[in-house]
Amino acid sequence: MIFIGIASFIKIYKLLLTGFIMIKRGILAVLILIFLCSFVSAVYVCSDGSQIITDSREINEFSKKIINGLGIAVINADEVPAINRITADLIVDAEKVSLSNETPSEEIELLVGTYNITLVNATNDKAEIKIDSLSKEFNEKEVDTLNSLQVFVVEANREPSVLTADVIIGGKRLLLSNDGNISQIVRIKGKNYSVELISASDDSANIRVGRCGTGDILEEQVQSNQSSNNESAGNESGNLTAGNETSQNLTNLTSQNLTNVTNNVTGNITANTTSKKTSIIASIWFWVLVIAIVAIIVAFIIYRKMKSYKEESQIP
Repeated sequence: MIFIGIASFIKIYKLLLTGFIMIKRGILAVLILIFLCSFVSAVYVCSDGSQIITDSREINEFSKKIINGLGIAVINADEVPAINRITADLIVDAEKVSLSNETPSEEIELLVGTYNITLVNATNDKAEIKIDSLSKEFNEKEVDTLNSLQVFVVEANREPSVLTADVIIGGKRLLLSNDGNISQIVRIKGKNYSVELISASDDSANIRVGRCGTGDILEEQVQSNQSSNNESAGNESGNLTAGNETSQNLTNLTSQNLTNVTNNVTGNITANTTSKKTSIIASIWFWVLVIAIVAIIVAFIIYRKMKSYKEESQIP
């Protein structure tokens, strides 16, 4: 009986050890999958075959820097290491101004044009901003539009005799993430720029901006062309026709076609600012779900093995 008990203990120990190893392998497989899917970035080329000019800088939240001739402001940055996720909410072709009732008006020069910015009124969490002849009230840390521009009030303050507001104003808004679009093409004043998120923390983002000296930057459709060739490989006549059409389309690429491609890629970016609290809660629930699924699978396997061992032990 003692030997039978020891044998049973060893059997159960081996089953539990096998289950533990399977859990580790399952979690490792999920991590590898997330890592491989996280850093898929577009490939860009110049329309005239020239070399792309790139530059990158780290920008703190609520700050603005000029990168490769394009003003970039970071209004939110976030990193969730548990799921290897980074995001950055940007305003491009941006300028940051500090306004007060003593010097309420500032002139800013963007690529899209020159504007006169005026502080009309301010409280401790709101500011009324006037751009040229149009005015609107904005809440702190929220993005809204006025006069076709993106407006973000970093901070507003009202004291007995002094009104102040720090404001970021720009032409376009981009939300970049390694689980969505980690890079985008934006078209400003008839010129394309590629804007790419390299890395991010909870208070800053590293941004790369690319442009072409003479031609226009555009996304290279390598995968699409390869898929088309694979699908038409079985039909000789269709393959030749598709190849001729592709060659003709590339040869006849015009400025209008390039504009249409760019407009389709960029669209209207209206994503909301990412919430750090929501991201952390989502990551916790993600890992709880993964561990629960793996534990259920392992428990089922152990149950089947123990049931099989019990049936074998009852056979005389």
